[in-house]
Amino acid sequence: METKITENDIKLIKHLVDYEPKVIKCQKYIKENFNIDSIFDEENLSIRLICNNINESLNLLAAKEYILNEIGEENITINF
Repeated sequence: METKITENDIKLIKHLVDYEPKVIKCQKYIKENFNIDSIFDEENLSIRLICNNINESLNLLAAKEYILNEIGEENITINF
């Protein structure tokens, strides 16, 4: 019996391989551009955005939007 690899299988494998590098790229970007630290929880596929200044709420929202655009809303949870 021959197992056929579908296009969806290839997309899933590519997504799994690229996931962690995308998260690391996002963390670096939001730190450099919005001065926001983050902690990635690999087990729960979530990222916690950390901001020490309450006046940085617009930066938090911009960082959240950036992550969702890069990784996808269905692929990560963002906490504050």
